[in-house]
Amino acid sequence: KRGKRINSGNQNEKVCYMHPFASYLSKWTFAWLLPLLKLGYRRPIELEDLGELPKELLAEHQYTRFAKSYNEERQRSETHSKPISLWRCYWSTFKYSLLIGALLRFCADMFALVAPISIKYIIKYVETVQNETEYEKRKEADFETAEVALLHSKLLTCGEYFSNGYVLAIVVFIFTCLQSTFSNTFNHCAILEGIHLRSSLQCLIYKKALKMTVGQGRDLGAIVNHMSQDAFNMMMLFSMGHYVWALPLKIAILLTLLYFQLGVSALIGAAAIYILAPIQSYLASKLSKIQKEALKLSDERLKKTSELLMGIKLLKLLGWEFLFSAKVSDLRDKELKVLKMDAIYVAIITFLTQATSVIVTLVTFVLYPYIEGESLNAETVFTALALFNQLTVPLYIIPFVIPIVVNAIISTKRLNTFLSQPEIDYTVPWRNDRKLSMIFDCDNNECDNCVKRDSLETLAIQTNGNFNNEAISHENVVEVSKGYFSWNVEEENPFLKDINLKVPVSQLTVIWGNNGSGKSSLISALLGEMITLHGKLNWSPLVTSVAYLPQEPWLLNVSFRENILFGSQFDSKRYKQVIEACALQADLDILPAKDRTEIGERGVNLSGGQRQRIALARVLYSRAKVVLLDSPMSALDSRVSTHVFEKAIKQFLLENDRTVIMVTQKVEHVQQASHVILVEKGTIRMQGEFKHLQTHDSSFRDELQRFKDIECNLKKELFVEDRTNSERQKLRRLLSKQVLYRTSSGQKTGSIHKRSVPFFRQVSHDPSSPLPCQECNDYNDEVKSLDSDNGHQMPNPPLFMRMQSIDSATSKTSVTSVFKRSMRRLISKQSSNNTLDSVDNRIEEAEDEEDSVFTDDSIDGESVNGRLMTEEERKTGKVSNQVYMNYIRAFSIQLAVVVFCLICLSQLLRIGTDFWLTEWTQAKNDVVTYINSNSSNFTTARNSEDEHSDKLHNYLIGYVLLSIATIIISLITNLVHQLSSIRAVRKLHKNMLDCVVRAPTTFFDSTPIGRILNRFSSDMTVVDKKLSTTLPLLLRFLFLCFAAVIVDVIVTPVFIFIAIPIVTVYYLLQRFFRFTSRELQRLDNLTRSPIVAHFNQTLLGLSTIRAFKEEESFISLVLDYINLNNLAFLMANCANCWLGIALDYLGAIILFAATITTLIAATHGSITASYVGIAITYTLLVPIYLNWVVRNLANLEMHMSAVERISFYTKIEAEKTIDTSKTKSQLTDYWPSTGNLKFDNVTLSYGDESKAIL
Repeated sequence: KRGKRINSGNQNEKVCYMHPFASYLSKWTFAWLLPLLKLGYRRPIELEDLGELPKELLAEHQYTRFAKSYNEERQRSETHSKPISLWRCYWSTFKYSLLIGALLRFCADMFALVAPISIKYIIKYVETVQNETEYEKRKEADFETAEVALLHSKLLTCGEYFSNGYVLAIVVFIFTCLQSTFSNTFNHCAILEGIHLRSSLQCLIYKKALKMTVGQGRDLGAIVNHMSQDAFNMMMLFSMGHYVWALPLKIAILLTLLYFQLGVSALIGAAAIYILAPIQSYLASKLSKIQKEALKLSDERLKKTSELLMGIKLLKLLGWEFLFSAKVSDLRDKELKVLKMDAIYVAIITFLTQATSVIVTLVTFVLYPYIEGESLNAETVFTALALFNQLTVPLYIIPFVIPIVVNAIISTKRLNTFLSQPEIDYTVPWRNDRKLSMIFDCDNNECDNCVKRDSLETLAIQTNGNFNNEAISHENVVEVSKGYFSWNVEEENPFLKDINLKVPVSQLTVIWGNNGSGKSSLISALLGEMITLHGKLNWSPLVTSVAYLPQEPWLLNVSFRENILFGSQFDSKRYKQVIEACALQADLDILPAKDRTEIGERGVNLSGGQRQRIALARVLYSRAKVVLLDSPMSALDSRVSTHVFEKAIKQFLLENDRTVIMVTQKVEHVQQASHVILVEKGTIRMQGEFKHLQTHDSSFRDELQRFKDIECNLKKELFVEDRTNSERQKLRRLLSKQVLYRTSSGQKTGSIHKRSVPFFRQVSHDPSSPLPCQECNDYNDEVKSLDSDNGHQMPNPPLFMRMQSIDSATSKTSVTSVFKRSMRRLISKQSSNNTLDSVDNRIEEAEDEEDSVFTDDSIDGESVNGRLMTEEERKTGKVSNQVYMNYIRAFSIQLAVVVFCLICLSQLLRIGTDFWLTEWTQAKNDVVTYINSNSSNFTTARNSEDEHSDKLHNYLIGYVLLSIATIIISLITNLVHQLSSIRAVRKLHKNMLDCVVRAPTTFFDSTPIGRILNRFSSDMTVVDKKLSTTLPLLLRFLFLCFAAVIVDVIVTPVFIFIAIPIVTVYYLLQRFFRFTSRELQRLDNLTRSPIVAHFNQTLLGLSTIRAFKEEESFISLVLDYINLNNLAFLMANCANCWLGIALDYLGAIILFAATITTLIAATHGSITASYVGIAITYTLLVPIYLNWVVRNLANLEMHMSAVERISFYTKIEAEKTIDTSKTKSQLTDYWPSTGNLKFDNVTLSYGDESKAIL
């Protein structure tokens, strides 16, 4: 009924996730996904092929559910004066789904026990048939028992019916299919709820971030990790958390069954697990410390790499690039030493996990004859082996579950701390008129809950005298009375003290003072970005909007025009006036796509003055009546500065009755101000009208003269009059070089590659700069002060690019007016229809008008000509064989062969041990048969018993020796592979670093630094850690599957005729799946990066976003990013569930076929019951192994894509080297003695094929 209701009411034609609308059979088998898999088999999947999420699964809907529980919990905590418990919120929101998941998990685990228990009765059936004296009669009755006899109403009990081996084979087949169905349904349910929780937390964190103070000392990297890593950790808890109770319960049940099967010896054998557990725990703790040390060294290496890349042009000019790369290499060597220890510990832990199953069976079967006083028999041994194999599954899962639970607990504590941080006050007039609604669709009228404070501290701060709505004089826009302001609540000494000021309306107010005096902090205090400890700050209720230009311009990596509009409607006339007032027309004429040109990562291709004028143009274009400017002309030369001040400040702003509050150090601007505020050491030293202060205050005149002297000295030392022209000339040269580089590197300059997808780049604001920004010198970027207002620098945020294979240092974002273009770029460059029509409809209303005055109509705004950065390559299809060979060569071909042979030997020893055990049990049966046949001759029987007892003792010794050999080879295999992988990662990093350092400067002009850093961070982390574990796992499970087939073929050769078509189907199935799987994984990685990057740049521009009231636009964008990532991630996991069902059903068919063939062979006397047991035991885990093979194959391919990206950077065309050997031989001991440079017939150009410049 529910499915029909949803289908009729809410189903959208573009919804590709059809699980809620599918029939029950299609839901259980995930057959609804087949159309997408078929499409992915024909061509690479794009985001537009995934459609949209149903309304019930959207992030805003899930947040509404969670927000209700969170607000109730907050109210409860306020009532009882207790801290908020996020755990209670998790349970309250998702309890019904968690209970359903628990039921599914329990049923799946119980169904999994049917097959191991059935082995005992199948072997009993075989022994009964083989011991039947009248074989032909038994054969005839065999087929009549379950069919003919029942039809003739013969007395046949239920136990007798299910004791038939063929009936048991059918039962095992049915329950194997049921176990797979319930298990994969549970996986889907758990993952879906995990996605819901992650979405809810991301929305909650983003909402909190938009209301946070921007206090100094705040760790931006840690805050971004809340959005990415902490939310991901909670999702993983929901995905794997059920195993916390399911694994102990399953272990307890298995131990009980083993006790009934083998008695006390089984418990003693199982005790080996708990004996080894403390050792594993100790090793895990040591491994954790080693990994922390490795992360620390990795951070240092990435910091040095970042410094190298950021200054690569200067280093190349000085010839120092190899000195700096040597420092990076030294840090890499230190990191590799730690990684070597890490590899050893990983190898030992993996070895102990693998050895546990061998040790448990060895101890149990060796002690069984002595403790129980009975010899081993087939039904006991192979039933126990099957149960032990079931026991090893939890042993493999536990090491994964424990870190997930620990990380979730830590993340919840971190989130609790973060959500209790102080917030800014939204009672400011320009914020209060449109509350932060989060634009969530609250179906239950819960919007009020969305805008309530999340912090008890906020309420306390407000009562201490934050913003007030008291009436102030109509002649002022803002008044401060006895104000004390701080960046953090914990600070005892306020940063701004005893502030008293009045800002007159529609006039120019200048805030003036030395570097570090507190000018920028005063602007932040007026904006409400600082915490008011005491006093009153009152804004006029008539102020409905403000515009803000920070000291360090905050730009988005979108087009020139979009940075200026910043979400506003395009007005051609106003736009032209702003361009002219900010002296930007000459800069626009240089750009290839005029104002549609994207300005590049962090505005890196623009000068400080150009960035500053673009940010100023954004302020001018806004309709805000109050404008706050923090050093708006500090990076401009005097000519342009005068033009901007006259045209922009005086004419465009003041003549239109707009109030201007400006921080400056230029005397000429101070002299033209209506009101002057002199700030010194965090307090206002003097203020008033300029003319009055100049006439009546001698100290003011002295201060004014001092600043004039400083200006004169700087003008003598620094020639900056032609700075703007030189900046424009530099931009022309840069664009010319980039065109040449794109041509030489094979990139088209007029069109986009069909499958190219831009990466999301960082904004131009430097993450490492203090908050508030350091005071700047007004005349030159190079002489800016490094000290912030309080004399301390904010610590650099940690590099967090290793978390996922993402380009977290790069981000593309925009406000609502440019959202459509950004999303279309994200989805597909050649997409003719946007999948996010709901967004399109909302955005179309705000689409920019086309204007040919600034943008040539013939120029495509999406073309590469309009972009200063090249686009990152996106590979589709399978990873080429050449990439695998590159890794093998780095690994060493000889070592690769050795590791492969060791893995083969390890598995062969394991098979040999099990066959030896089979012979051991069969020998016992032969002894009993022989003694029974010679029971009349006591002497012969006695001698035979002694002889066979010695033989059984030899089997025992052989079993012990083979088990020990298996353990030793396992240890050697793990150590050799892990240590060899260190060799591979050392060579890959060295080759990439050497090639990047030798790359021409044009490569760095057109390649974002964040993209290069991503190769050295996340891609290198994948190769360092993940690839070294994925490859041996894949080989191990692959050999286990082959072993099962080989054992079945050895036992019953006829099985090969069944195995060949089944293996063929399996190959086609995994090939069919991997075409879609690899693209879904890539789309998941692609859509994950914008969330983190967008959140990161939101934090960097909080003050600007809040001042312009663009919170809703940024929230709208992050919601769409979250929904896109959820869609890709959910579809990828649904594909895994479909694969799980398909492979489990195929495994059930293999198990059924193996059981039937062995039963037929056994009932005909071809094989013994022991061989039936080993065949079924090996085949029993084939469904699990098949799943692991395909999933590890997909993981390997994804991890090899990191090698592919690294290899791409080892093929960069290197700079031409100059042979200096002859020159060095001609140098004297006294060289250099003079500094003369001589050019003799030199011709210079930007490229080999370009026109000569000089």
